[in-house]
Parts: sequence; structure tokens; C-alpha cells
Amino acid sequence: MIRSGHIVRFISVVILAACVSCLFSKPLADTDSLIRIKLENLEKDYPDASAIFILNEANLELFDNKSLLTRHLVIKILNRRGIDYANVSLPYAKDAPVTGIRARTILGNGTVIPLPDHLIYDINLFPDFIFYSDARAKRFTMPSVETGCIVEYEWTQRLPKNTLLSRWDFQKNDPVLNSTVSITSPNSLLIKHQIRSSGIPVDEEKQRYKSYAKYRWHAENIPPLSPEIAMPMGDFESAHILFNAPESETWKDAAAIFYGLAGNRYHPDESIRRLVSELTADAPDQREQLRLLFEYVRDNIRYIAIEIGIGGYQPHASKQVLQNRYGDCKDMTGLLISMASVLGIDVSPALISNWFHGPADTSIVNLAQFNHVIAYARLEDGSAIWMDPTEKYEAFGSLPWYDQNRMALIADRDGLIAKTPGSSSNENISERFWSVDFYEDGQATGTVELRFKGAQANELRRQLADIHPRETTAWFGQELLTLFPVQKYYVIQIDHLDGLDRALRIHTGFISTKVAFRNGDLVSLYPGSFSAFEWARLFPAQDRQYSVALKHPLATEDEIRIRYPENWQYLSGFQSDSLVTSIGKYAWSLRPESDRIIVFKRSFRIDQTTIQPSEYKTFTEFLSGVASGDQTLIQFKQM
Repeated sequence: MIRSGHIVRFISVVILAACVSCLFSKPLADTDSLIRIKLENLEKDYPDASAIFILNEANLELFDNKSLLTRHLVIKILNRRGIDYANVSLPYAKDAPVTGIRARTILGNGTVIPLPDHLIYDINLFPDFIFYSDARAKRFTMPSVETGCIVEYEWTQRLPKNTLLSRWDFQKNDPVLNSTVSITSPNSLLIKHQIRSSGIPVDEEKQRYKSYAKYRWHAENIPPLSPEIAMPMGDFESAHILFNAPESETWKDAAAIFYGLAGNRYHPDESIRRLVSELTADAPDQREQLRLLFEYVRDNIRYIAIEIGIGGYQPHASKQVLQNRYGDCKDMTGLLISMASVLGIDVSPALISNWFHGPADTSIVNLAQFNHVIAYARLEDGSAIWMDPTEKYEAFGSLPWYDQNRMALIADRDGLIAKTPGSSSNENISERFWSVDFYEDGQATGTVELRFKGAQANELRRQLADIHPRETTAWFGQELLTLFPVQKYYVIQIDHLDGLDRALRIHTGFISTKVAFRNGDLVSLYPGSFSAFEWARLFPAQDRQYSVALKHPLATEDEIRIRYPENWQYLSGFQSDSLVTSIGKYAWSLRPESDRIIVFKRSFRIDQTTIQPSEYKTFTEFLSGVASGDQTLIQFKQM
């Protein structure tokens, strides 16, 4: 659930989404043999590539009254998958128009086919995702595209004064032969940057003249970013440069910019004062007052993104948000701040980069790193409370998992950087209680009760939000069959679907003929036939290039009580094992409890959410141990 309530100048997003211009290059058919050799080598080295970026460059010139960005891309399309690169969208804002678009296709025989100007269209960039937006884009598709051709295009963008790139990506999902970004700026403009090269060599040049300086960063023969399951979001692992915002030397400066935009828009009017008085009339203390205010905003204000002009980064007046009963993240947080101020409760906006947006690097001061706004309260008793009023399925006093353990800028007069609180595996737990009766023919019937807490309950509640009540049972039946592949579920009961401070409970009966298997007079089954932990299949035991970013800490607890027929003899006896690593903990036991009843228990916990490549072997060995426990043999002899 990526929030669209941007808290930076929209033009920063425009720059991030785009790519380069200079002079239109001559046809690639006429270029020197060195480039041909490099292309052939790249095709050989990366046989799975869909295209090769021959050139990806940007040149930014900062003048006294405007900034000029030129972009230029040259891409060789290798196969049908690469044809998507022929479809181009260049986002822009009203104060940052895109002009001077030139594009052409160069066929394998050297024929050049230019793109006619009348086939360049001007469109709404966000027709649906952002409900109200004036963001637009120039969009076109290259003519006569075929496998083996080259597409080349360039454009110019005039930007507001001293608008700097917030990020430059050297690495793409396909190999890049040449990537260059250049900046010319006045000496009075301080440019700070951080290079995250991921081991890729980046040449850096700087030339200073009397009144201006030239910067240039260049990389060649860049391998593709090869996605791995559960790697960090936001291209965090790719080779890139982060730039500071010229107007912000410190995070205090950046906080002042955002807070300055909010201004008196947080000022409560009479309608807000009256509502606060009604809601909190019987509240005994600040914490209870704040809970009531938070729950009102959470439950009564719809999330609607409004990004018309300055509205992309400036909150709307709180009285307007209350009147309309809708707003985006900065609007809903602003209304909560306004309501709290009536009672003298200190609440500030906090800017974060949530899990979907990727980690923020706070060594570089740039608001473009954040994509979401939540609330941070300081109470009279010295306690602090983080709140996200946009999340409809989170109780007061906790944050949704995607807001946890994130770097945050508290946008008040101090402008402090803090980390949002996290959760433990004990808080994000699923408990499964199975009661199974086997019959002589191997068929099993029984019941299972599932209890979900924390992030695991939050996810299920959100998935069910738009499902009609009469379809809920069918939906859960399919989900349960995916998780626990028995034959059939029936009479599914769901409790506490709306009780955010209580465990979400599912209770159902089942029938299965697929659990036990026979070999002569031996009957065998595995615990994993009922409830298996599948991560070992998701994370193969091989070298890992990038870190693993798990969503949140989690735990699962299983108890499977098995009653077997009178003419079966239990053979497996008592067994148990445990596994404790730096990554997580796992334990299981199998024991006879009473006549004809055996019990299998399993506990899995993992609190570490970031697994570095150096830890990956330990991680996969841990998961392999869990998978082995799921395959514990439970054996009977039929008498």
C-alpha cells in the first residue's frame, strides 16, 4: 500500500522518473568498432538480457533564474521482451515543462526512422492512482521497432531555480554500456552527494572555475540489477548517487521547509474545536484523549490523494479536510495535529520512507527520500506515541508493519531524525490448533482454529476489506487450501474481524484423504501435510548477492492433536529437536499424550528482518532445519 501523499517538490519525482539529453548522436550504424565490440561482449556475458543501454546520460545546468536538464538515451533491443523500451513516458509538472523531444528508430540495416511530432501525446500521468492530480506526461512509442533495432531519444526540461537531481541510477534491469550524469552549478551552490556503487567503479570528476563548477560521474559496462526474492524495495541495492537538496544543508532546514508549507493550515477552526470537545468530554487523561482523536480520523476520513499544483507537498487546511472527510497522508495527519492542539497535546508530522518505498539514507539531506507522513506525539507524562491515521486496520499505540523501524524526520522546529519503533515476533504471531481424527481407511476429519495477531492479522483484515460478507467463507477456504492443503474445509467461522486490539480468529472443520499414506500394514504421515512452513523453497541454498529484507518479525505456533483408530499401533515414540541461530529459533516435539492420542508441537520465531549476504548461508541452513522438522515421520502399524 504505497502512499501517494508526496512531501517534496513534484519536480523531484519527475527527475527521478526520467533520463538524458545532449546533441542527438549520429546513427549507431556509423559508430566506431570499439562500441560494437563492447555490445557483442555484453550480449555474450548477459544472454538473458532483453536490451542493452548503449548510452544513458543527463546534463543539468543551474542558472540564476532557471535550471536546464537535458537527457539522452540509446537502447539496443535484443528480443521481444526488450520491445517495452520502445514505449516512453516523460513525466513533468506545470513549472517544469518537457520540450525538444526528438526520437528515432535505427534498424539493423542502418535505416533511420524518425518519430513524427504529431505522434507525441500529452496525457494525465495519474488517471486513477492519485484521485486529483494535474501531473502530466509526454508519451510516445517508437516507430517500426523490431528485434535487433536501436531506439534513441532525447529531450529538454526547464526546471525551477536550483532544482537538483535527487538521485541518479547507473544500474538498470538490463546491462548499461555507458552511464553519465553531469552538473554545472554556481560555486555558491553547495552540492553534497553519496555514491552507492554496489562494487561498480564510478569515475568522479570536478572542475572549479571562477564563478561555477562542473561535476561529472561516469560508469561503464554496468551489469544488470538481478532481482532476488525479498530484496529491499526502492532499488536500494542498485548502483546510484544520492544528491542533497540545495535549499537544505541540515535536516532542521528540511523540516522547516515542510513545516513552513503547513503554516496555519493546522490551525483549528470552531468546527474542529466543537468536535474535539464532544469526542473527549469524558476522557480522563491525554493518552485517552489522543486515542479518541486518532480513532476518529482513522475511521471517518477517507484516504484520497489530492495533488494539484502545490497540493502535492503542502497539506490542505484541516477544516477543509474535516468538512470533506477525505485527504491524503499529510492531510489526515494534519487534521489529527489540529485536533490535538485544541487540548494542548504536542503532535508533530513525521516524514518517513515506508517499507514499500525502500530505506532512507539520512546522511543525505533531501525530502525526496520520504514518501509518507505520519504523526508523532509527546505526552505530558514523557511518553511518545507514533500514529498512522491512514491505516484503517491498526489500533492506537502501534504502527502498521510497513511504518516500523523506518528512519523518520520529525518536522517540527528541531527537525530531529529518529527511528520509528519496531515490533517483536511475539506481537506478530499466528497460532494454529489442530484436532484430527483418523479412520482405518486413512481418511481424516477434524477442526482447526487459527489465531492471528499483529501484522499477520493486519494483513488479513486488509485483504478482506473489500470482500462481501457472503464471499468471505469462500475466500478463506481458498486461502486455507493454499496454506494447508487438505481436501475440503467447511463451516468457516471468523471472529474479531473488526476488533483491532484482539486476535483475528478463524475456526473451521475439514475432511481429507490426502494426509496419510500406506505401505503394507504401515501408515505414515508428516506434520507438514497439515501445516508446513514454506520458506525453505523460497530461499534456495546458493550464493546471495543482495540482502534479504523481511517485512516484519514473525512467529508461528502449531499444535496438532491426532487421535488414531484402536487397531493402529503408534510406533514413533517421543521425539524432539530444537535449532537456535543468530537468525531465529525453531523447536518441535512429538509425544504420545494418552491412549490413542499423540501431539506434535512446533514453534518458529524470527526477529531479524534484514539478512546480509554474509548471513545468508546461516539463514538457509536455519530454514532447512525447519523444513526437516516438518518432515518428521509419524508412523503407525495397522494390527
